[in-house]
Amino acid sequence: MDAEGSATQGQSSPVPDQSRPRPVEPPRRPRDQSIRLALVGGLNILAWGKYSYATRVSTPGGQQLDYAGTQGSLGVTLFAGGAVTLPGGLRRLTVGANINLGGLAALGRPVIPDRVSTPFSKQALQDEIQRKYWNRVAWHPSLSAYIEHDLGIFDRARWRIGYQFWRQSGSFEGSFSPIPGSPAHAEYDVRLRHSSHLVRVSLNSYINLDDEDTYAVSGRSTGKSGLVRQVVVLAGTHQTVMVCVGIGPFWRF
Repeated sequence: MDAEGSATQGQSSPVPDQSRPRPVEPPRRPRDQSIRLALVGGLNILAWGKYSYATRVSTPGGQQLDYAGTQGSLGVTLFAGGAVTLPGGLRRLTVGANINLGGLAALGRPVIPDRVSTPFSKQALQDEIQRKYWNRVAWHPSLSAYIEHDLGIFDRARWRIGYQFWRQSGSFEGSFSPIPGSPAHAEYDVRLRHSSHLVRVSLNSYINLDDEDTYAVSGRSTGKSGLVRQVVVLAGTHQTVMVCVGIGPFWRF
């Protein structure tokens, strides 16, 4: 009986096949310890956005009248900026900022609410603003910062999602005739403000100029230098929607 038990126990413990080698796992790819710097410039299309205005009119008699409201418009800016992708454990984070020139199309939009009555001609004020600023940009240059997180690579482009803050101010200033044909003049001071908290989604394609496969387009910046092409879609508060396209050089250090 003991012999039979020993035989049964031997059959239940098969000897591993020594002829099959264990699969060798590839070594883990080391974390990228380099810093990536990109300088990008391009066009920013403001598909829509709402801005606020605050108008002060000083009449010839010394009275100061204040008006405020909001307007919606489309617009365009030219932008230039830089972005840094952090090394090591923070390699999925990119921080950057852009300088923007231009803004929403505020010229020709009312600077006094439609249903508000005024002791002066609103049309005369609008006409004077358009006459003075037809070839000027009312919006001041603005700085817009953002932070992004890598989502991955799809269709040879690196996708990122993040947050961007937009704040821009502008102004109309001058004088006008409060009553058409009158020699008296009134002063106007219009302050414009556009701000938004934006969700940012970007597609980044890298052209690695110093790789063996020269001018290869991919979602990886494997070379020491090259070009990055960028498309960004943003949407946020105050009904703001933007689409940016840009291109510029990048370096790895």
